[in-house]
Amino acid sequence: MPNEDGADKSLLSINVNDIFGFGKAAEKLSPTGAKIVEGLAKILDPALSSAKIYLEERARGAAIRHETKSNIRQIASVDSLLVSDPELAEQMRNRLVATEMRRRANIHQTVEKALTIAAGSNHDEIAQNLDEDFLQEWVEGIKDVSSEVVQSVWAALLANAPKQFTGRVSKPALELLKQFDQPTAEMFLEFAKVWAAVGYPSTNAPANWAPFEKPIHFPILEEIGIIKSVVYQAYTLPGLGYIAQIKEAPQKFGGINTLQVYSWGHRAFELGQSILQSPFEIDDELVLSARKQNIEWLTNDTYWSHAIAYDENAYAKGAYSFIISPVNQTYNSVEENVRALREDNSLDDGWREALLSFAESGRLKVYTAS
Repeated sequence: MPNEDGADKSLLSINVNDIFGFGKAAEKLSPTGAKIVEGLAKILDPALSSAKIYLEERARGAAIRHETKSNIRQIASVDSLLVSDPELAEQMRNRLVATEMRRRANIHQTVEKALTIAAGSNHDEIAQNLDEDFLQEWVEGIKDVSSEVVQSVWAALLANAPKQFTGRVSKPALELLKQFDQPTAEMFLEFAKVWAAVGYPSTNAPANWAPFEKPIHFPILEEIGIIKSVVYQAYTLPGLGYIAQIKEAPQKFGGINTLQVYSWGHRAFELGQSILQSPFEIDDELVLSARKQNIEWLTNDTYWSHAIAYDENAYAKGAYSFIISPVNQTYNSVEENVRALREDNSLDDGWREALLSFAESGRLKVYTAS
């Protein structure tokens, strides 16, 4: 039955279930997926209703929903044209219907992607109720996004929101995402993969480095605010451990740290975390090559050596650590270095292979704490 605003609330639940098949398989959803469905059912009234129902509701009045002055003026224009120019009025109606159908398709596709991501999450985890303001902002942000690549980022954001204590992703992160076109989204996804598999890339990397699939134009990402340049004396690389600078020639150098990398911008960090909730595959050879390149760039300084250990406390008795020199030097024999690398269980296979190249060139020194 229609409510006082002229809208039949039962139409919403029927339409949402019909469009996404929620009614058939709701019991199979993960906790995060169930929270997504529950939240959307509360706020996706006109956005997921048929275009015809949506337009009729808007024409009857603007007491509810996502109305704006411009939308109201559009409806009023159509009504006035019905008298003065019926043919033009029909064309305008058709354009409005086409726009709403396209928006419904965009929301539909992106929610499906989000539920697919959520289906792979832990079914025993606790999921929070989604913040309704966040859902409204999410729908407004995605309705005009047709690029599947950009949709995938929005979908990951929605799938990750029930895992947050607040039931939402921050508004600044959403505002950043609204700036994404397809090329930006592709670079963002590539940077996220590098972050997960290689670690923060050195600022010595080429400006358009293409480690896996698409090139990453670091200056563009930095200008948008997705990444920022940060200087460390030491930081952690995934799978490798703790890398720290050691002064090679302190008498010639003032001591300014040069272990400079690109890290996430403040707003982009949330987006990056959301993306990495979805599993992705990268060819092992590409990962190995990217790790070798990044270590080479990180250690490309004539005034510093670099110590590598499992973590910052790994210089304990019997633990291996490795020193990468900026120039070729005769430390241990190649055989000794290789044996040490093979015996160090703290390294994953990819990083072990990456360090072998330094052992073979004479730049790697193996250190064992006693």
